[in-house]
Amino acid sequence: MNFQLNEPFRQFAYLKELLLEYPGKATDFQKALHQSQLSKAAENLLIFLDSTAILSQQSISWFSQFRSFLEHAFSDISDPNSFGNLTTTAVEQMTPYLDCMSLDRFRFVSTAHEMEETAVCLQQYNLYYSGLVFDFDNSDGEKFSMNTSYQIRHVTQMVDSTMDMEDQPRLVFDRNSPFYGLRYLTYGFSFLQEAVDRAIIQLITGAKPDLGVYFQQEPFPSSIKNVFTVENFLGFFVLMSFIVPGMMLVKNIVHEKEMKLKEHMRIMGLGDSIHFISWATVSFVINFISISIVAMLLVYGHILQYTDYSLLMTLYILYMFSWISFSSFLTTFYSNANYAGIASCFYTFLFAYPYHFARKHRSPFFIKLSLMLPSSCLGFGSTLISKANEIDEAHWDKLHKIYHQG
Repeated sequence: MNFQLNEPFRQFAYLKELLLEYPGKATDFQKALHQSQLSKAAENLLIFLDSTAILSQQSISWFSQFRSFLEHAFSDISDPNSFGNLTTTAVEQMTPYLDCMSLDRFRFVSTAHEMEETAVCLQQYNLYYSGLVFDFDNSDGEKFSMNTSYQIRHVTQMVDSTMDMEDQPRLVFDRNSPFYGLRYLTYGFSFLQEAVDRAIIQLITGAKPDLGVYFQQEPFPSSIKNVFTVENFLGFFVLMSFIVPGMMLVKNIVHEKEMKLKEHMRIMGLGDSIHFISWATVSFVINFISISIVAMLLVYGHILQYTDYSLLMTLYILYMFSWISFSSFLTTFYSNANYAGIASCFYTFLFAYPYHFARKHRSPFFIKLSLMLPSSCLGFGSTLISKANEIDEAHWDKLHKIYHQG
């Protein structure tokens, strides 16, 4: 197996040795060229080209370069522009890079566990590429059978993730990106699999396979995708519509506490629950007008045209209730109205960042933790509705299909 897999490396190593030995033999090589018939042929060709006018004015630049090559390529080694000197300079510039190439790439270990520990260590220095784990029928592992199976343990960044079984419905184009959609080919997984298969066939049958693997993508229909991805900023802009009303709610309640107005109203018989409900009602009316306009612009402005208006309003009303409650909760920690208003704006943006982190890392625990914050809930809700809108599922009768995957 090692002999078959090392065949390309042996060929490259032979070429590498020839290149490294070339500068020491370039003098003899150039001397042989100078004494050969090629030098006389070049002289005769120069005489022929100079005596004819077959080249047009447009090819003068090309002709001058070709003429210079014929004049110097087969001359003596003392000519710095001779073929031997030019190639020697090129090889000497390549030598530092050739010395850095390690062609002894295969290492053998006893068990899969030992390979995993070695791979973890090598990945820290970017020295691990792939691993092969063979399942032998016999216990000593000295030969392959007709039913030999093996596993390829590639670097995780060089293969597709196994978190999903298929592409998302919103990905309407074929997987033609070499560094993302075609990673199994670009980073060598498929070629390694083919090399191992051919080596096993040769070891078992004694015959070298003549045919290799041919790859071709399945036909994909023409598609049109709107690059205006509303899910990336929908929650943020809705959040912006709550900044000023939320800040004014917090600031007014704290202002009453700062000016001792709440104590006076309490002396006059105003209960805390009535006081909270009154401010919540005022904030609800102001924000309801705002979210109604936002929802109308999104649905009837053909941004979320496949979404039920009532479904979108339900999401925003639920967020409005949670934010009004949270704003009232913030008022208990401040006694200065200006500081409270600034803090309200700060927390509005701060509590939206866990949504972006949870969406990036896909941690179930972090997602549940971020859903405790109103701004993050709005972000997740807006993303789910925008994704459902793309496949025409943002309706009440298809509500069970709208959920977060992962």
